[in-house]
Amino acid sequence: MPRKRFSFSPSDTMVVKHDLSFSKEVLSVISLKKSNIQQVFSWQSFVLNIFGLWYRSPADAPKGCTLQRVRHFIYLILIIPATPISLYLVVRSLAALSGDQAVADKEERPVVRALALLPNIAIAIRAICVILFLSAGHIDLRGLICELEILVGSTIPKEKLLRHLSRWTIFNTVVVIYCVGSFFPVCVLNGFHMTESLELATNGSVMLKPFTLEIPVWAYVMLEAMFSWFPYVLSQLVLLCMVTSCLMVFDCFTALNNSLTALEAKMPGVAGKERQLEAELNWTGSCIELDLMTSEVETLMNARAGLFHFIERLNHNLGFVILFSYLSDVVSTAGMLTVLVTHEEQSSVSFPAKLLGTIVFISYATVLYIPMVLATESAGHTNLILYRITMEGYALIKAQVGNGLGNVLADFRLLITMFPVHLSAARIFHIDRNFIVASFSLLFTFAILLEELLGQMSVKALIEQASNTSSLLEAMLGNSTNVSVTSHGGTDGL
Repeated sequence: MPRKRFSFSPSDTMVVKHDLSFSKEVLSVISLKKSNIQQVFSWQSFVLNIFGLWYRSPADAPKGCTLQRVRHFIYLILIIPATPISLYLVVRSLAALSGDQAVADKEERPVVRALALLPNIAIAIRAICVILFLSAGHIDLRGLICELEILVGSTIPKEKLLRHLSRWTIFNTVVVIYCVGSFFPVCVLNGFHMTESLELATNGSVMLKPFTLEIPVWAYVMLEAMFSWFPYVLSQLVLLCMVTSCLMVFDCFTALNNSLTALEAKMPGVAGKERQLEAELNWTGSCIELDLMTSEVETLMNARAGLFHFIERLNHNLGFVILFSYLSDVVSTAGMLTVLVTHEEQSSVSFPAKLLGTIVFISYATVLYIPMVLATESAGHTNLILYRITMEGYALIKAQVGNGLGNVLADFRLLITMFPVHLSAARIFHIDRNFIVASFSLLFTFAILLEELLGQMSVKALIEQASNTSSLLEAMLGNSTNVSVTSHGGTDGL
């Protein structure tokens, strides 16, 4: 019996919006409890839940509950001081552009000094922007994870769920430990570098330029750690939720592609069965194997629609998080490279601090996004497998025997063509393989230009200094010659 063909309209942007109310058959495939999938994100959920950033309270929740008030109070304690500190770091960088007495005394160029302050600015602004975006947008991270759990249960085979769960948990733990464990050493080393390059004593005081206020060095470091470094870690945990989720989406697309590949392997046998039935006199024009294959392709098409809807929710809710995170990490890398290339702001820990910072922030801006690239590429591979299945069953479709399967395959290919899977940063650029290569190229080119431009400025300064020194030596030699001539003349007269 011919099946009803799906229709897609380009004007209908939400035609593949996935209905999460799965049937009982689909829900029975899920072998794990919701808490098990959410245990993958135990690090993020524990820390972010303290500040009320993990999930959005339901509309019917009591407004005056004690736990909710405590979370709001902790959130306000974090966000209120962090905002003026972020603004101050921007003002401090602008003051360095115009030059100050400390820069003049150490003969540092204001441009280099301002670029060296970029990491502090980027870290503070990224942290405050991500936290305010999550709270103002009422982003429900736990709701996204619950939706992803249903998709995992409907695509990955039951017998492989446990192995994938262990893999995701280990991956999330490793990236969290790496990001937190590498960020704080960079901050500590750069703190020692700052105090030594500015010739500040540990028990001394630092002036908050361009203001005239002075505070102890330890108080300045504590304020920066609490309201700049720690909020940055919170924003990094939000990004790592996306990274681990994309690894899970990649495994879902891989399982979907494996199911389609298994159907492709069955196609020659089904085609032979069709031809055998067609030769018999009592053939009624239907085949159970072909109907089952058509039903399975429809199920996989619904699963792919659900994965597309989840990616679109990620882009809509957390696209700005990707944008803020990427730009801040690139800017931080540029600031570290500035000091590393120009050899200014000398200290005993200058080289290891800036080299480690460059490596860490480059990895944040590139390596962390590899699971997103893998998810996108795996989603694009589905169309190729559908094309091969269509070619295997082309004889049946041409003979109008497998019209139902042919229609479903055509709808599946149309779905993939009209609604491709892309992870984007606020709809500005896509996260793909070219994105990672372009990031490396951008930073490498910046380092070369920095060396050429600022290096030439240093050479010119050295030449001018050498010319001034030679002029001074010539003047001194001329004076000494005149003195010697006068003394010789006086001796001759005697």
